[in-house]
Amino acid sequence: MAQCCGARRCTCTVTAGPGVTVTGDGGTTSPYVISADGGGTVSCDDVRPCLSAGDGIDYDPGTGEITARPSTDAGNALEIGTDGGLMVPPSSAVPTALGVADTPTVDLTLAGTGTPADPYSLSADVQLDPAPPGGGANLIHEGPDGLYVECGDVRGCLSAGDGVDYDPATGGIAARPSTDAGNTLRFGTDGGLLVTPGAVSCDDVRPCLSAGDGLTYNPGTGEFTARPSTDAGNTLAIGSDGGLMVPPGVGDPTALQVADSPTLDLMLTGDGSTATPYQVTGAVRMDAAPPGGGSNLLQEGPDGLYVECADVRGCLTAGDGAAYTPASGEIAARLSADAGNQAAFGADGGLYVPPAPPPSVGCGLDGDGTPSTPLIVATSGVWPLADRIGQPFACDDTNTTSEIYCAADGTLHSRPEATTIIGTFERFRHVPTPGGPPLDMTSGQVYTFTQGVSYANPSQCRRLHTMGVASATVTLTVGAGAHWRVYMSPVCSVDAAPLGLVVFEDVWNGPGSKPWVYTASGVDHEFNMPPGTSRIYQFRMDIECVAGPVSFTSINGDVRYHGTTI
Repeated sequence: MAQCCGARRCTCTVTAGPGVTVTGDGGTTSPYVISADGGGTVSCDDVRPCLSAGDGIDYDPGTGEITARPSTDAGNALEIGTDGGLMVPPSSAVPTALGVADTPTVDLTLAGTGTPADPYSLSADVQLDPAPPGGGANLIHEGPDGLYVECGDVRGCLSAGDGVDYDPATGGIAARPSTDAGNTLRFGTDGGLLVTPGAVSCDDVRPCLSAGDGLTYNPGTGEFTARPSTDAGNTLAIGSDGGLMVPPGVGDPTALQVADSPTLDLMLTGDGSTATPYQVTGAVRMDAAPPGGGSNLLQEGPDGLYVECADVRGCLTAGDGAAYTPASGEIAARLSADAGNQAAFGADGGLYVPPAPPPSVGCGLDGDGTPSTPLIVATSGVWPLADRIGQPFACDDTNTTSEIYCAADGTLHSRPEATTIIGTFERFRHVPTPGGPPLDMTSGQVYTFTQGVSYANPSQCRRLHTMGVASATVTLTVGAGAHWRVYMSPVCSVDAAPLGLVVFEDVWNGPGSKPWVYTASGVDHEFNMPPGTSRIYQFRMDIECVAGPVSFTSINGDVRYHGTTI
């Protein structure tokens, strides 16, 4: 540019490429100006379309916000915590399933649920058969340092047979020469059995011997030789030196493998040969990271595996109603400090709640609610009951339908009992002129007689429904052609509305004078008396002389009534 451009206008051509803008003509007054599109900056809006969301991410291209996206699959425990971070609640962690299987020689015990608060605890005990199948005692013992069998346990299993002496106390076994006469067997100076040469010949001994498996025997010479089996494939032979031989390469060594278990690592060394025999060793596997997430409490020491109390105490915590001291492992009940708590510790250190006070007893109840005096219904009578004349009711107590209410004395009562009064009456006699002659009545004359009866309602609760009957006998002497009438008013209360007189007899006498006796009766209407009130009921009879002569002598009668409370 410096070569082709000077003071005058530049003749060079400048072409703008992608993203570049060129202005000016290259002259002094209008030099080329080269600039990047967009002012030379890259904005967030340019970058956001370059991003997208993959699995587990939500992305908003409009704002550029990127957030974690928990799955909506059922059972997902992942969520957004209150601080905006990802969270898996502790309760969603499912403990690793763990089971144990016992064997005839090992008893495994699994405790805990596999959670941090309650980790799995696996223990194992060797199972010792308390009744071995042979019928004897088990000689294996379990001590604080492991299993053992001592010589003293085994010695009782042995006994002496022919030619042997045996001491069970020491386990000493010795040959026992016979005491029979002529026996030349004795003990030599070195303690071995000795038969003096010449005392017993070879010919005497050889018949005592015989060949077992793998041997042949010549009783004539006393020679024993090895006897290889004639089975097909047997590679055992007699070597050139007269010894037994199995040619090299014949027969494979016994194959032996070991298999580890989750709790035991086995190691196999050697090749099974006489020079290098197989040797199996084992080591217990200690889980450095138990599935529950805590530390492994099982420890290995020079004398074996162990777990001490101090290792276990940290696994426990106190929940509601408990207090726990990890240093000592002491667990105690914890009483609430809430007001009104009745729980306490008894004199023996146990939890104690004093007996509750007797409940308040309201209407219709007796007793205090204790076992000796339970709550019962306070009744005012005992079934069966009797009626007013002492006869038991024909119904049973399930057929009574009276309402029950609580009385002022605190007992339950039913409706007030009904009362019936029957056969009450009052007799009377009346003469118009006491101590004198009969009353001679003239035409148009009326003689009125009344009789009052006092009557009371004995019930203080119920109204009394009453009904009365009155009867009277009138004695008259009537003349020839006389005409007379008898009127009667039913029994009624003096304070009730008056009832009209009723003509009970209307008589015309024929010729001649004669005595006349007339009996009349009347029935009142029904009437209800209020509780505890009294009434005077009145009976009235009128004798009218329509046309005389009529001579009235006397009136005899009675008033009968009965009532029933309702």
